[in-house]
Amino acid sequence: MTVAIPCATGPADLWFSDVADEIDRARALCVDCPMRRECLRGALERAETCGVWGGELFLAGLPVPSPKRNGRPPKNAAVLDAQLQVQMRHRIDAVLMSV
Repeated sequence: MTVAIPCATGPADLWFSDVADEIDRARALCVDCPMRRECLRGALERAETCGVWGGELFLAGLPVPSPKRNGRPPKNAAVLDAQLQVQMRHRIDAVLMSV
């Protein structure tokens, strides 16, 4: 039995969108994908410059929790960025360690 891979059967532009709702939709489709771990591992190794890979958004070669929003950054932006990096590391580790 063949399992459908969401990025192979869905609209390709969805995984490279700049629209937050579409990024969330692509991420949601990746959650149950049987290739999620391999996809994420490959994206990390290649330092993908953009797109949703293995359920995570990559920008400038790094996984990020969400695209940057327009507007003035908060005063504690550095602290928030550090916290988000720790959260992202935990999320990625959870996917890579899953069986």
